[in-house]
Amino acid sequence: MGITQFFGLFKDSITQEVLEIIKQDWKNLVLVEMEGLRDPSASEGYARWRDLATSTMACVEVKSPQTVEESIKRKRVNNKEELRRQMEKLQTELRKSRKDKAMLEEMMLERDKRKAFLDEQIQFRDARIIKLELKLGKEKIVGEENEKER
Repeated sequence: MGITQFFGLFKDSITQEVLEIIKQDWKNLVLVEMEGLRDPSASEGYARWRDLATSTMACVEVKSPQTVEESIKRKRVNNKEELRRQMEKLQTELRKSRKDKAMLEEMMLERDKRKAFLDEQIQFRDARIIKLELKLGKEKIVGEENEKER
């Protein structure tokens, strides 16, 4: 696996910054001779990169393309299962809301019936009150006339 393939596996910004530093370090290698031997692992930015890498990434696992494809398939399956669960939940909520709507409509009809009954009762009572007031008025007039005659 080349550095470009390795770089393509990581998409988050911190990892991309670290990998960019690695690329730059490998382009500008400064080899240090130690007792007559060349040590290719030592470059100017290596210590800085190593410290940054150990502080930001606890463990980096390089996955093979097959492993990446399997994880993508698992994510797709997990997404489908999650969508299926969400769909079932929404359908259950929809059924419940339909039942609630039907119950509310039934309650509104019952309320309208009661209101109509009470309106009839009020009209009947008002008519009776008017009749009684007229009767009382007539009795007063008759009573006053009887008193005048005496």
